Amino acid sequence: MPIRPHKCPQCGTFTTHIHDYRMTKIKHLKFSERKTILFYRKRRYRCTCGKRFAEQNPIVERYQRFSKEWNQMAQVRAVKGKTFK
Repeated sequence: MPIRPHKCPQCGTFTTHIHDYRMTKIKHLKFSERKTILFYRKRRYRCTCGKRFAEQNPIVERYQRFSKEWNQMAQVRAVKGKTFK
């Protein structure tokens, strides 16, 4: 993903200063009946106020370990299922 300005959640200013990168494992939908795990190199930004925060991305929500597509599929299967236990 390209580097672009992100808004600081604390003070509201925009910053492009990169603090570091972190590797996260994200479970994704099956591909050819095999489990798929994405290794995502999460970029973290640093603001002038001292706050450090992660970039927003289209792959995964904040604090999640499953992709957005995986969560949607789980919701569809829950609705189509015969029991809600």
